[in-house]
Amino acid sequence: MAALLGAIPACRPARAISQPAAQSRRCLGARRLLCRATGDSGSSVPPGLTLSQAFELLGLPEGSAYEEVLAAKNRLLERHAEDFEKRMEIEAAYDRIFSSQLAARLSGDLPVSANVRFADVQRQRPAAGRSGSSAGAGAGAGAAAAAQKALAGLQGGAGVVVAPPKAQTAATAAGIYSALAAWTLAQGLLEPTPAATAADVPGAQLALATAATVYLLREQKRVGLGKAAALTLAGLVVGTFVGAAVQSWLRVDVIPLGGLSSPGALVGEFSIAGLAAVCLFLA
Repeated sequence: MAALLGAIPACRPARAISQPAAQSRRCLGARRLLCRATGDSGSSVPPGLTLSQAFELLGLPEGSAYEEVLAAKNRLLERHAEDFEKRMEIEAAYDRIFSSQLAARLSGDLPVSANVRFADVQRQRPAAGRSGSSAGAGAGAGAAAAAQKALAGLQGGAGVVVAPPKAQTAATAAGIYSALAAWTLAQGLLEPTPAATAADVPGAQLALATAATVYLLREQKRVGLGKAAALTLAGLVVGTFVGAAVQSWLRVDVIPLGGLSSPGALVGEFSIAGLAAVCLFLA
């Protein structure tokens, strides 16, 4: 048995950490095949070698990390390159520690660094890795939930649902309300006299926007006629109040805003925006 073991060439110590590990496994595999051929048990760990003795043989305290164990083994193998018996002891100590840590890893008792990847542990993708579209969708859903909660606290607001619009509804509403807003702006800019500009109110545009809002709520979102009319009225009132507040602040009739000097056109733009918001986000 000793003569056969002596016939196995000693593994040349490698420079990189990964190469000694591979060479050590090849040496152990050759010794195990030889042990099986001679009727030995094939175990590379002596039965009497305890875990504390294995750490002591490698010159490490108990509980050292696997990287420290591997580095100590490679260092000792290089130091005792010509002493085959000593190399066998070092390999046996390493195998004893490795088998103990592997069993602890499989049972979940060994803490593992987050930088170490295993096949049985799925990598958790950070939130920062999301695409812009998914992040935007999450932000939109959060805003919708907050608006829904706010509406639920109002009198009779529990039946109002806040939700992002479908693609078809968004495209139809964008075309209708953009055209009406452009019409209102053009009317405010093209009034022939300042008196006519100050008295101008986009009544036709507001009437069409109101009718379109009721129609889209009923056809696209299947809202009842009474509820659609109430939501449309609420959007019109809110938009008008916001527009009036902006007009009292800007006073476009005194200081025109980019050529726009019609208070009615400015307020009408906000009224149309309020109707568009109701059509897109409420049901």
